[in-house]
Amino acid sequence: MKALALETIVAVIIAMAGIMVFLYFTGFLKSSSNWFYCNVFLKIQNLFSRQQISMPETCKDYAKEEVKVEEIEESDNRIVSRMILAYIIACWNEAELKGLNKDHPCYEIHLKNKVDDVTEANVTRVLIEEDGCKSIENSDYGCGALDQILWRVDGEFIRNQETILIRYSSKENGIEVIG
Repeated sequence: MKALALETIVAVIIAMAGIMVFLYFTGFLKSSSNWFYCNVFLKIQNLFSRQQISMPETCKDYAKEEVKVEEIEESDNRIVSRMILAYIIACWNEAELKGLNKDHPCYEIHLKNKVDDVTEANVTRVLIEEDGCKSIENSDYGCGALDQILWRVDGEFIRNQETILIRYSSKENGIEVIG
């Protein structure tokens, strides 16, 4: 009777070891452990979001792409230019922090009022005056050597658009302003 119980225990241990080896070779165990690690890591990172923690390479595929929705009720050119620049810089900082190697939407901005013709030149002028081109560059208007602000707005200026999308483009390594 004891020999039968011992044989059963040995058989169960061998079966479990075989299953573990099979899962290891098929990659299921590795992907499951990565999924668990990344979900725990991302939740902890969100709890301490004030700290600048870079995301591990293995977790980049598990990050959810959440678009933050913002509203702008202003219509003054200078104020809206400053606000859009702030969203551009925040998106750039997020892309650098996460070390993104794929496109990533950052902000969907809803404009509540008609805006006084905001252009890429207006936004860059604010960038030059207030930031000195330290946060991001825009060579189109003499602000650094790289073109990191990619203006994709119909008619080249923001006036009647209701929604503006600000997103990171991995192909061009810059921030697209789409409207």
